[in-house]
Amino acid sequence: PTPVFAGDPPPPLSEEQDPSRRRHSLHYRHVEGGCTAGSADGPAGGCRAHRHSLHDVPSGEDQTANFYGVSHFPCCITNFPQGWPKFVASAVLTHGNAFAVASFLPLNATLPDAVGGGATLLIETSYPFAGEAVLTVSVPQGHSTTAYLRIPGWAAGASVNGQRAANGTVHAVPLGSGLATLRVRLPQPIRVERGWGVLGNVSSPPADAAVVRRGPLLFSLRPAEQRRVVRDYRRLLPYRPLAVDYEISTREAWSFALDLSDLGALRFEPLASPGWAESLPFSTSEYPFSVRVPARLLSNATWGYWRGTNITAQPPASPIDCDALPSGACGPLEQIRLVPFGSTNLRIAVFPWSH
Repeated sequence: PTPVFAGDPPPPLSEEQDPSRRRHSLHYRHVEGGCTAGSADGPAGGCRAHRHSLHDVPSGEDQTANFYGVSHFPCCITNFPQGWPKFVASAVLTHGNAFAVASFLPLNATLPDAVGGGATLLIETSYPFAGEAVLTVSVPQGHSTTAYLRIPGWAAGASVNGQRAANGTVHAVPLGSGLATLRVRLPQPIRVERGWGVLGNVSSPPADAAVVRRGPLLFSLRPAEQRRVVRDYRRLLPYRPLAVDYEISTREAWSFALDLSDLGALRFEPLASPGWAESLPFSTSEYPFSVRVPARLLSNATWGYWRGTNITAQPPASPIDCDALPSGACGPLEQIRLVPFGSTNLRIAVFPWSH
C-alpha cells in the first residue's frame, strides 16, 4: 500500500523507494538522445541518464503531503473522492481510556488496547442524509471506557437513548464490559442564517444576505447546466477522451430574493430525485431531498452579473423593499427548489431576502 505521511515530513525517498513515481512506458518517451533500445531500464532502454522531466516527476510536495493514493496529481487527489478515507479516519478519536465520535459516519472501528481493552465500535447511519445513528460498542470482559459523542450546535432537542443531550456539547456515556447500544437522534430543522456577503462601509450598507441550512448541510439553487468543451488534450499521451475542460453556464433564472416574511413557509421535501442513490450521495445530477422556499426573481438591474462578465455580482443589500423599487425590479412570489450544495456544479447559495 502507498504510505500516508502526516506531521513532520519523512526524509526524501529515492526513486526506487518512492511508490508515487510513475514507472510506465510514457515516462520513457520524455527523453533526450543517446538511448539504447531493449535495456533493463524500460522500453526506451538506457535513457535513464539522459531523460528530462517535462513535469513528469513528483515534486517534493508530492512525496511528503498528507493524502492517499498516487501522488502525481496532488490537487485532484485532495479534492476528489480520495478525501473520503481521510474524513472517516478523523471520525473517531481517542484519548486515554476514552474515545470520541466526532462525526457520525457508517463505519467499523477497532480501538487501541488502551481504550476499553481494544473495544470495537460499529456505527449504522445515513447521516448527514438522516438525523439518526445507532452505535454498538463491544467492550471486552474486565474493561471499561467512556464514549464522548459530539452533539452539533444546530441539533437542538438531540437525545442519546432517549435522554436529552445538549446541543453544542460533547455528551459522555460511561460504558462497562459487554455490548452497549447508543441510539443518537439529531433533529434537523430548516434554519436561515443571515449576515453573509460584503460587510459594507460608510458609503454602502452590508449585504446581510441569507443562506438556508438543514442539519449539517447547506442548500443551494441549482440552475440547469449548459456545458461546452473548451479544451481537450488529444496531443498528450495517453489520450484520455473524458479528460476535457468544460465551460459550464446556465440560461435559467438565478437572481432570486428569498421571501422570509414567514419562515414556516420554508418546506422540507424528503422525496429524492428519481436517479439518486446512497452509493453516490453527492451526485451533481441528482439530489436526496430538497427545500422549497418562497422567492421573487430580481431584475438584472437589481442583481445581475459583475461588470459584463459571467460572474455573479455581490448580492444587493437586504432587506429588499420591492415596493420601493422601480416597476419590474421584483417578480411575483414563486416557489424555488434548493438542493444540498454538494449536489451542484453551478449554484447560488447566498441570497438577498425580503419581508
